[in-house]
Amino acid sequence: MKESKGMSMNQKEELRTQNMIRFIEAARELIDQEGLESLSIRKIAEKAGFHNSTIYLYFRDMDHLVMLATMKQFDQYSQALARLSTQDLSSSETFFAVWSFFGHTVFRKPHIF
Repeated sequence: MKESKGMSMNQKEELRTQNMIRFIEAARELIDQEGLESLSIRKIAEKAGFHNSTIYLYFRDMDHLVMLATMKQFDQYSQALARLSTQDLSSSETFFAVWSFFGHTVFRKPHIF
């Protein structure tokens, strides 16, 4: 969808948000399919349906985009910690549980961490 001069500020902001989401989802899918090592601006832009230079209108650099695309992995870790915080555990049990959650999260997708 191209930006029109007749668009309101809300419509422009909505379009910007939608485009950012398309880039983030494209990066996330490519990371899951091909791995972080083979990720490139060109591949992300192509998957999202844009020219590769367009990414820089939305993100500082590829690291910024990759960080946003991989936040979902941190979300799972945070949820596990939130569940842990509701349990009545000793300090040492909490310490080992946190390390266990961290290990499971990191080793499930080590290329992201």
